[in-house]
Parts: sequence; C-alpha cells; structure tokens
Amino acid sequence: MSRDDYGDHSKKLNHSPDLKHQSQMKLLDGTTVKIRTIFSLTEEYLNQNMTPKQVSKITGCPESGIISLAEQIAKNKEKTIFACGMGPNQFFNADLKDRAIFMVGALTRNIGFPGGNIGSYAGNYQAALIGGEPAYAAEDPFNLQLEKGGKSTVKKYTTTSLCIISTMASARFVKALKCLPALDICRFRRRPCG
Repeated sequence: MSRDDYGDHSKKLNHSPDLKHQSQMKLLDGTTVKIRTIFSLTEEYLNQNMTPKQVSKITGCPESGIISLAEQIAKNKEKTIFACGMGPNQFFNADLKDRAIFMVGALTRNIGFPGGNIGSYAGNYQAALIGGEPAYAAEDPFNLQLEKGGKSTVKKYTTTSLCIISTMASARFVKALKCLPALDICRFRRRPCG
C-alpha cells in the first residue's frame, strides 16, 4: 500500500490495513521469523513504558492533567493545533519529540487540516516586521495598558537573558527600549560602543 492508496482510494481497492498485524514469515532459506508492524511495536512500548502514572513521574505533571489533555485532543479531531517553537529543536533528541507530537496528531486525526495541524514558529528574528513589537517587548507586565490608543509603561528592569536577546538587535534599538544601560550593551556585544 502506498500513500496514493490512502483514504477513499483505499476503500476503492478494498484495502483494510491491519496496523497491529503480527505473524510469522518463512524466509528464502527456510527459516521462520516473527514479523510485526511498527505500530504494534510502538503500541506495546507505550503501553508498558508511558502510562499516565509513569509520564507523571517523568514530567512532574499530575496524572489527571495528562489524561485530561489526551481526552481533549482526542475529542477535537481536525481542530487541535500543536504549536511548537523552534527552541526545542536545538537539542540532540529533538527528532524524538517531533515524532511523538506527529504520532499524537496522526492518531487523533489532527494533521493536515486548517484547524488541526502541527506547526512550528521560529523565534523573534522577524520581530521587526511586527508593528508595535518593540513597545510590546518593553512593556511593564505588571502595569499593562489595555485602553485603545493608551500609552504603554516601559519596564525599568531586565534579566541577563533579556540583555543577551535584546543586544542581538542594534544598539539603537536597545537604547530605545530604555531597558539597558550603555555599559551592558558594550559588554554583551563584545565590541566598543560609540
């Protein structure tokens, strides 16, 4: 069965794939070997190693939350979007995370639909294209401006990580945010300011 035989084409060809197939097959040399689908192997592994109780121990999330999330995803076929940032893809085992997300999406009919799909967004390198992004990034989260046309309050503090991220932009941009003294800009940029 090929990808062209999927869906309605499969029905026309009277295909009924057994994702959990297990049997024996005789090889050319006469020996008999056990064969299984990858799906049946994966199902066995997950049932033995990834119960809600075991996943709770791994992740620190309560079992009830894991079960609730699984039920919500399963009940919303073609309506669940798995939005994944690119940050986790920088790790050596990112392919495993991606495979797990795609498996959940595939098993719950949430791949390839306008309301249900797996999508990735990639950081803030395009932030300059978003109108108002500098003001949004510098706004004091404890004093939000909710009135239309109101003026934002700029936060008077920052963190090292914000310094590093912010200094990826030009020195003028950072100074415009008024969140870093010039000395910090010079230190993180590793070149003279002026």
